[in-house]
Amino acid sequence: MNLLPLWAAFSFLTRLAPPRHFSERDMAASMAWAPFVGLALGALSLAPVLVGIAASSPALRALIWISVMAWATRALHWDGLADCMDAWGSGAHGENFQAILKDSRCGSFGVLALLLALAVQAAALTELFAGPLPYACRIALIAPAWGRTGMLFLPALLPPHPVSTLGRLMAPACTLRLACAWLAALLSICTIFAGMRVTMAALTLSLGAQVFLYRLARRENGFNGDFLGASCILCESALLISPLL
Repeated sequence: MNLLPLWAAFSFLTRLAPPRHFSERDMAASMAWAPFVGLALGALSLAPVLVGIAASSPALRALIWISVMAWATRALHWDGLADCMDAWGSGAHGENFQAILKDSRCGSFGVLALLLALAVQAAALTELFAGPLPYACRIALIAPAWGRTGMLFLPALLPPHPVSTLGRLMAPACTLRLACAWLAALLSICTIFAGMRVTMAALTLSLGAQVFLYRLARRENGFNGDFLGASCILCESALLISPLL
């Protein structure tokens, strides 16, 4: 069994595996492991909670979970969310949209998107950790996997933008069959862990986010890596907030 795609997935999506040079084939195949990486990240972020840190403060536990996730992923997906919202909020199209998307500076729409998404995750996790701990841990465990499953759909449905290096690298292995297989698995797990109502709420919110990003990427002649990061954070947040709806 070739485990290089798994290593590539952990190396690229997290800081949990040492970097090395991977072939384009292994990098493309690594996307199939992205939801599994999400499960590992969820488990890692729950470790402080499970050993009893901040047992009397649900808000602090929420911030610890978010901080561990951001550290372990180098805030990779948060950066994608900020870039996408900056480009979208600017009202630009075509080359101007791509220029804003690639600009390393964070504008007002990017800052607002980060603050709102962080606030949603912090509020949702605070409420969850204030309730039964086993239930909260189940949601916090699978949310990162749910978010990374959402990353698989845009590459399965749309071509990458012509100037997107990461999009062209990752797209070949992201088939609709792969995306639907992971979604079916996560839907089953989520239904067992959280119930049908929460699962359907998360699916509805995630579908709304995916439709928004799909239409934006289609308008701009394809997606890039920032779209995948935005999809991850929006879908992850959708599952975290669904138990509270």
